[in-house]
Amino acid sequence: TIISAADPSLGQIPQNHLGVVAAIRTVSDEAQKKLLFAEVLSGTRFGNAFSEFGSKRAADFETKFVDAGDHVVVNGQKFYSSGALLAHLVPIVALDDEGRAWYAIADRGAPGLTVIDDWSSFGQKTTLSGTVLLDNVKVPKTHLVPGYKGYDRPTADGAIFQIIQAA
Repeated sequence: TIISAADPSLGQIPQNHLGVVAAIRTVSDEAQKKLLFAEVLSGTRFGNAFSEFGSKRAADFETKFVDAGDHVVVNGQKFYSSGALLAHLVPIVALDDEGRAWYAIADRGAPGLTVIDDWSSFGQKTTLSGTVLLDNVKVPKTHLVPGYKGYDRPTADGAIFQIIQAA
């Protein structure tokens, strides 16, 4: 909360990074944890591409991915993507063909991934939120995190997102 006293947006920027790290801890297998946590420890920052405009509920997603062998291909559009503009990796909430939500963690510079700095909401102009366009973005399966497993049992992951948001 100290950092948020200077600018409330500053406290929000790490929210998604820390929340995704918590989700990886909860739902990933050991090999994936080792891979992704090594990236985090080397300084890699996660942004987010979770929310979608126009849905009735926060969990109503249109963004989907298609299995393409050793990777998946993601198509869709996101908004309110805090931190995506300056992130190294952008976790994208996307549905598989069974309707389950996954984090497809794409390289920020991946072909077809475009971040538009168009967020203008009062009081959050410096959160680096905006629109993320996804046009046939390839994500290696090593970076496909089964987010839906986080709902199989009670965890603190949702509270982590909420506490950081409140800061």
